[in-house]
Formats: sequence, structure tokens, C-alpha cells
Amino acid sequence: MLFTECQSKHIGHHHDKAVTYTPYQTWALAYLKHDFGRVLIRRETLVDKIIELIHPVELDFAEDKAFSDTFYMLVSDRQKAITGADRNFRNVVMDIRLDDFVIEIVEHTLIIGNTHAISAEKATHLAEFVSRLCTTCD
Repeated sequence: MLFTECQSKHIGHHHDKAVTYTPYQTWALAYLKHDFGRVLIRRETLVDKIIELIHPVELDFAEDKAFSDTFYMLVSDRQKAITGADRNFRNVVMDIRLDDFVIEIVEHTLIIGNTHAISAEKATHLAEFVSRLCTTCD
């Protein structure tokens, strides 16, 4: 688990001084046995579905329509991603109880989180995801 501090300056001013907001974010890391190449996974939006009609770039699984309809998965190496994202992996991702998250994988390293402020509930969900991922997937 990672708890990062992120500083950002807001455009608005308070008493002629720029207001600085410092949220903390929750991220989780996991080591994967399979080399996935580079992968990005997030919930699929209506815009993604429309763009997909013109530029089919995402990886879809014909045998797992529920996963493909729910998640947007971009990959650098289709074969590595197909091998790594087996049924067990996809089931663990399907069980994520967070609406706004992003998963990035670089070869064997997975990171999951989002840019929203830290919360105990989100930290618990991410820890459960990583734990289940490590125990379920070979």
C-alpha cells in the first residue's frame, strides 16, 4: 500500500494568496508472475465505446463479454496481455468495488488507485484487491 501526498494550487485566491490543497491518495502495488507488457485498465465509458467503433484499439475477450463490456483495456503486447489476463485475473478485477480507479501494469508490476483523496474504505478495498489477486492468480 502507498499513501502519497499530492500538492496542487487552485486558481482561486483567498485574501490575495493562492490557496494550496494537499490531498493524500491511496495506491496499491502487486508483483505479478506473468509478464503483461504494458497495460491500462479502467472502467469503460460511453465515449470509449463510441471511439471503439472508429478506432478499435482495446483488447476484448470474446469468451468474457461481461469483462469486455465493463472495462477498457489498452495493451502494448496483445499476446502477453491475453496470457496474463486469464479468467482468474479478470474475475478479480470484476470484483473491484470502486467506481473510479485505474490499473497500470508494466511487465510484472501492477499499481491500482485513483487521484481522489484518501479514505479508509478505499484503502481497504485496494488491500483486498491486491491480496485476492496475489492468492488467486498464478
